[in-house]
Amino acid sequence: MVDGKKVVIACSCCQALIIILTGLVGIIIHYTTLTGAEKIYVARDACGTLEGWKDYKCVDFDPKATYYDYDNQDVAIPEDQVYQWKSSQGKICQKDDADTPWVTLSQTCDEALTMCQIWLLDSNVGVSASVGSKDPVMQAGVTVVDECVAGNCKTPEQKHLDARCGLTDEGLIRTGLVYEYDGWIQSDMMVPPFPRPALWMIYKLVQVVRNLGKPTGWSQGDGVGHNVELLLDSFPLMHIMLGESSPVVHVVSAVADFFKFSLGPTLMLGILTSMEGAPCEDNAVCESNTEKMYLSFNADFNMTTWLYAATGFHLFLMLFGSCGLACCIGSKKIEEGCNFSDNKGPKIGAAILTFMDVVIVMIGLVTLLTQLSRAKIGFAMLFNMAFRFNASVEVDIFQFFALFVLFYDVGATILYKMNKALGFSEKSGSGS
Repeated sequence: MVDGKKVVIACSCCQALIIILTGLVGIIIHYTTLTGAEKIYVARDACGTLEGWKDYKCVDFDPKATYYDYDNQDVAIPEDQVYQWKSSQGKICQKDDADTPWVTLSQTCDEALTMCQIWLLDSNVGVSASVGSKDPVMQAGVTVVDECVAGNCKTPEQKHLDARCGLTDEGLIRTGLVYEYDGWIQSDMMVPPFPRPALWMIYKLVQVVRNLGKPTGWSQGDGVGHNVELLLDSFPLMHIMLGESSPVVHVVSAVADFFKFSLGPTLMLGILTSMEGAPCEDNAVCESNTEKMYLSFNADFNMTTWLYAATGFHLFLMLFGSCGLACCIGSKKIEEGCNFSDNKGPKIGAAILTFMDVVIVMIGLVTLLTQLSRAKIGFAMLFNMAFRFNASVEVDIFQFFALFVLFYDVGATILYKMNKALGFSEKSGSGS
């Protein structure tokens, strides 16, 4: 007969090894590909559609006017640089205010691309191409003429541009559809100081340690170990209020586990998991221009940033709560205070962690819904997975293992919950 505890231990150990390997590869990518990028371009939003930008409208470009950028309001935009702000139809996104008629580079009067980013590891690769003029533009010795740009394209061509993050067939960047993402605050949003893969790895290892509680015996009984495992589970306050043997608790916490420990952390890694090489389709010129260029189709990096922050704070609370309970060992008086039934302190801690579980699940769901706004609907889009494996070796390895962990988590969660439910059944049976 198969020993359920040994199966859980074996599966959890394999899961831990894969998580550590994936996390280490991801950390390497963070400090090479992400922090090593010389330039980052981000798809522009549609003019005046975002909250806080409703007073911006598309107006006809005036070659005699002086324009000021919203991000640099004191210095007039040089005449030879204004083309970056212009759309293919000679429009410019400008604030509808006579006193502050600023223009913004982050929004376009053309049909906006779905959210994507272009990462340049070498600023000399991927020559920028203007879509603001019908005349040829000379840059770095390459003549670029406007093809079918977003504002003049039919739906099939728009999908083509979406799939390429606005790149021309030669692999050149259309500066009318994307803008350079710079500034230390913005850079920290895209590439935070503490690597996302490192946070992902630690957060998921907490899940593995929790799963090993009962099989290895450190959370057996009703003492400190049991309380620590309970706090690490999803919705711990529900376990206390309804009882840990409740079928509702097992089902709800299993679903929450997937969103909290699997889906949420994976979406947080959206920039890396969706990263791919430029789709050159055997075009030699394109391959030469995009040799050190990667595209990332993270639907909304603002949401993934919130998810990153919430995950980090939640991890801190889980570890702090667990350490707090572990300190109960060695003092009988304090150890008695760890009883959830008689002490309000642990219940408050459980309520805080339950609230954070709800926050993590909700942000994960919202981030998932932002994925649905992308042009192509499919499994790869839904989970921010590239499925192309045409980037650098380390990026491809990371994506493969991250995808494997996502599927592995489903089985590990079901196995853990089933083993836990059987344990409660055996305990109640022996008690009667």
